[in-house]
Amino acid sequence: MSTDADGPTRLKFDDANPFSSPRAALTEPAAEYTGPPLNPWLSIWTQPRRTIRQVVDTDVTRHVLLIAALSGIFRSLDRAAQRNLGDTLPLGGILALAAIFGPIGGIIMLYLGAWVLRWVGVTFFGGVATAPQVRAAVAWGGVPGLTTNLLLWLPMLVLRGNEAFTSYSTQPDDSAPMLAMTIALGIILLVGGVWTVVAMTKCVGEVQGFSAWRAMGSMLLMAGVFLVLIFGLVLLAIATRA
Repeated sequence: MSTDADGPTRLKFDDANPFSSPRAALTEPAAEYTGPPLNPWLSIWTQPRRTIRQVVDTDVTRHVLLIAALSGIFRSLDRAAQRNLGDTLPLGGILALAAIFGPIGGIIMLYLGAWVLRWVGVTFFGGVATAPQVRAAVAWGGVPGLTTNLLLWLPMLVLRGNEAFTSYSTQPDDSAPMLAMTIALGIILLVGGVWTVVAMTKCVGEVQGFSAWRAMGSMLLMAGVFLVLIFGLVLLAIATRA
């Protein structure tokens, strides 16, 4: 048995020739969680590895679709704000569209992203996770970001209503309340974004059986795969129009 920066490993020898050189080191599977029960909604913030280990050892599908659906709703609200959808639709219409199509998009994105992430992790980084385990890691690792969005959108909807989605505002952008809200929301987004990256890399690393740094590398490579696919689709669209 030997250990390195990426966790415990073991060397595998050729059974037919005990005097041969050892082959590539294999990552040992993580031990089952045996500690006291955790509340994953809270413990994911401070104990992401223990939390995701408990989830995959007890019920790997626990709240995964719920988290994906809620994340999809918030992404729909983000896109509606970016496109100034409130200029043409009332607030009720925007919320209804987000509630209907957001969960569908969120679940599709979870399955697609987790599939690519698992393929990258297993193929290039020696990961050992199953598809449901990676989906659980991605979903629960995103809980800090989900909480951040909740803290962002609740006050936005209460204080600004439909103006949260319009290109205009009845209150000047340089007014004291607007500046205070902008600064507060910026801090919330920064903290939530950093915490999400940390939690997700640790969750993915735990189920894949490697370090958080390798998890970060697999996530960056996954992003590269998506960029290549998008670039290819853009080129295809341009070629078909020519």
